[in-house]
Amino acid sequence: MIFKKKIYIFLNNKIISCDTIVPIAQEVKNKNNNIEIIFYVFNKKTYNIIKKNKNLYSILSLTGSLHLFGWKVLNNHKILNILFKVINLLAISINTIFSKSICIHFNALEKFPLNLIYYINKKNTYYFDSNSWGTEKLTLKTDSIFYKNRTEDSNYVKNYASLVAFNDHWHQLKYAKKLNKSFFIINPSRILSAWKKKIEDLANTEKNLQPKWLKNKKKNIIFIIGSLDNLPTLHAKSTGASLLNETIDLIINKTELNILLKPHAITDMKKLKKILTFKNKRRIFIVYNHVSVLAKFSDFCIGNYFSYAMPDAWVNDVYVIEYSHYSDEVLKLSKNKSVVNKYVDKFINKNPKELSRVLKRKKENINRNLILKNNKSTNLLIDKLSL
Repeated sequence: MIFKKKIYIFLNNKIISCDTIVPIAQEVKNKNNNIEIIFYVFNKKTYNIIKKNKNLYSILSLTGSLHLFGWKVLNNHKILNILFKVINLLAISINTIFSKSICIHFNALEKFPLNLIYYINKKNTYYFDSNSWGTEKLTLKTDSIFYKNRTEDSNYVKNYASLVAFNDHWHQLKYAKKLNKSFFIINPSRILSAWKKKIEDLANTEKNLQPKWLKNKKKNIIFIIGSLDNLPTLHAKSTGASLLNETIDLIINKTELNILLKPHAITDMKKLKKILTFKNKRRIFIVYNHVSVLAKFSDFCIGNYFSYAMPDAWVNDVYVIEYSHYSDEVLKLSKNKSVVNKYVDKFINKNPKELSRVLKRKKENINRNLILKNNKSTNLLIDKLSL
């Protein structure tokens, strides 16, 4: 067969979309190994960030292949980039015309020239929420108040046959219903069986490799790092950097835990390394494993504001702490809780004594009781993508 069925996945510029779709691609590949899955990114920075996340990239590579839309060799060469983008566009368009290929996107097919792919392949185009853990009403509210570029009703998307959401709070659902579009509400993708099995395999590989943070046999705390800048949700006296500095000092001075620093793509690594200059390096490690893998070796997970990497620790039975210094306005909105409280075991706002007490707690057997309401629609979607 000249024109083989493919699934083209057009990621956005945030790694969260890759994190969300790879487990679904795994399930599809397990059902139909003949399908070729191609992941596209649109800039070299995103391409490099995905490759740097070794566990995620490892799973992606077993499932499909990652490509830069254009030419990755000379990404700054304008003419060659345009030429290769045209070639990519033509190749995808021709294949979708003569096969039953599927296109999945996170907003990429809304504008010219990529919207041509949608118009050629309308019936087989899916639009996904990029957040596997779903949308929370409180985060929408805080974003609309403190982050003016994240308004709920902006950027409605229409170029798809079927929309895929992870709960019923996503504002795009309202628009999908208005347009009489098909939609699926499915379970979080990173609790799917193929993903969980591969995470176990990667954890065993890590155990055999014995990286430095495993060799000293101490218990571990995953520290999820985001922005180190001034953030509009934080108290005026605190920044991402000051909270990081304070939290590391407390963990080093009050516990025997190893600190596994897990930076985000937005983390200023120069600023981070400067903060670490005078810290106890024997117990601090910068790691690029997936949080799901790190969770297999950790008792705690902590962050200085809520991150959607935290649920990966939470579902793997790790005790999750959010230690921050939010503004009074944020605390009033959240009722002195996390903005996504269901994935946080302990919320502490600027109380180092309480954090010290919590970190000294004895490890308990945690068994999360996940209530999965969307098994049927999850299986139906995977079956449709696998045909």
